[in-house]
Order: sequence, then C-alpha cells, then structure tokens
Amino acid sequence: MLYNTKLLSVVFIGLFALYAITKVVKNNQGSRSFKTQIASVDTAQVQTISLYPQIAQQKEIKFTRSKQGWVAQQDKLQAVAERGKIESLLSDLRSVKPQRLVANDQSKWATYQLTDSLCTRVKLLGNNGQELMTLLIGKAGTGGESFVRLPNDNEVYAIGSLLAANANKGFNDWRNQDVLKFNFPAINKISFTYQGDSSFTVAKDKSTWKMGEDIADSTLVTQYLNSISAKRNDQFADGFTPQQQPTFILQLSGVSQAAGAPGPRLIVQGFEANNEVYIRTSINPNAIFLGKKSGLFNAIFKAKADFIKKEAPDKKEEEK
Repeated sequence: MLYNTKLLSVVFIGLFALYAITKVVKNNQGSRSFKTQIASVDTAQVQTISLYPQIAQQKEIKFTRSKQGWVAQQDKLQAVAERGKIESLLSDLRSVKPQRLVANDQSKWATYQLTDSLCTRVKLLGNNGQELMTLLIGKAGTGGESFVRLPNDNEVYAIGSLLAANANKGFNDWRNQDVLKFNFPAINKISFTYQGDSSFTVAKDKSTWKMGEDIADSTLVTQYLNSISAKRNDQFADGFTPQQQPTFILQLSGVSQAAGAPGPRLIVQGFEANNEVYIRTSINPNAIFLGKKSGLFNAIFKAKADFIKKEAPDKKEEEK
C-alpha cells in the first residue's frame, strides 16, 4: 500500500513537471512569434520626428516641436507643418498593436515592402535626442491595414491602422496648405485692387450687394465667397522672393462674432513675374503659392463682370 502511494506521488509530480515545462515552452514560442504590442510611446514626450518616406526615396523630413507648433524641414528648407497631420501620425504611433502575424522571416520582407530600401522609416526622439521609438512601415493592406516591423526583428505584423498611407508622404504634403480660411457669411466687403482703372469694391448694403452704383448678383457673390472660404493649395514657390509691390490685391472685410464689431481683414497679394502670378496671403504669410499654374489666381482674383448675372439672349434676337 505504501509502495503504491509513493508510486502515484512520483507519477503525479512527473506529470505536473511535464505540464509546467510544456507551458513554459509554448509561452516562449508565442512570445517569439507574436507580440501583443509592437511599440508604444508617450507622444507628449516627442520633440523631434525623423521621417524617411518611401515615396520620396527615403529623403529625411524632420519635424521639430516649437511653442508655435511643428516645423518641418528638408535640407535647408523650413516650413510650418500642418498640425492635424502631425497629430494623426503621432496618434497612429502612440500604441502600435498587431492584429496578426503575417511573416516571421526575412524572405517575406520584400512582399510587404519592409526591406530597408522599400520601407518608410519613422524615428521618434525625446529631449536631448533620446530615441523613443523606431518603426519600419511597409505597404497598405486591404481594409485599412498597414504592415510593420521593428528594425531588429524578423516578424512582420498587420496592424489595423492607416499608418502606411499617413506616413508615406512627401515634404509638401506635411506643410500648411491653407490659402484662405474664413466664415464667408460674415464678409460684407470685397475689394479688388488692380493696376489701371480696373479696381472695384463689392460691398453689402443690408441684403444687397453693390459695386458703386451697380447692383451685384447676390448668388454670384455668395458662390465666390463660398468657393474661396476654405481654399488650399499644394503648389509652393519656395524659390520666389517678391522684388516689387503686388500687382493684384484682394481684401476681405467683415464682422466678428461680437455684434457690430469689425472682424479681421484678410489680404491676398499677387506678384506678377516670370509669366506667373505668385500668391501670398495673411492667413499663411510664410508660404508663397503658384497662382496661374495651379488655377489659384483665376479662383481668387475676379473682374466686375463675374458678379453680374448674364442675361439670357432674347428669343427674337436668336432667330435672326
């Protein structure tokens, strides 16, 4: 009886040890093949973002946090970065969690555009240049997936994020592209200043828009203001510096939310040179845009005739 009890104890201990060893081995295998979290970072600590987008042949774009916002730099060119796009990128990188493991060896890296030469690389730095995160970003998958891996790991993971599309952008895509931005119903005066005697003003008198003694078509005026109230452009003229006074000036005046108080005045300047018109605005004074090439000039600067309703031709005149 005592012998049987000892034998059962030995068998039980052996089985328990085998179970424990098996569990540890499985856990170790799982930790090597699948992570519950690939990377995470406190984005409030991020001071610098170094981005090497695949679309730009991995030419570095550096974003630096300042009191006024984020500043983008490529080589010697600096520009104000669009805050929303930087925040979206940091949001994607705050916690990178895998949905599934798609590859665990280097032979599949090219398939997911995750070799060193095919990927988009992003590096987040904190104070004093401390590296907080480096991530390699590959192609976009179907259904809003992106494929990523860590620099020193073989594993490729699919994540439920648009990170691949959000990160793989050229320098101009990150810049502040605002040309004009305003609440168009608040505007009550539009002034066009041109050379010669072609300058004119469209002003609101109660519910009527007037151009001096002439009546402007209110629908055409409203359509115009609406069309430029959230105007953006991605065609920058970084090498141009105005050498003379603007040839074309648009001034928009209005009322603020406080009853009867004058609102801010918005100004658009057009500089004519090199068979082009270069546009600068008070909304985004650090940027100069191509006007003619992009269609911006024709969208902003109008003639008197653009605010006068075209009369339908008389039927009898058409029959002649």
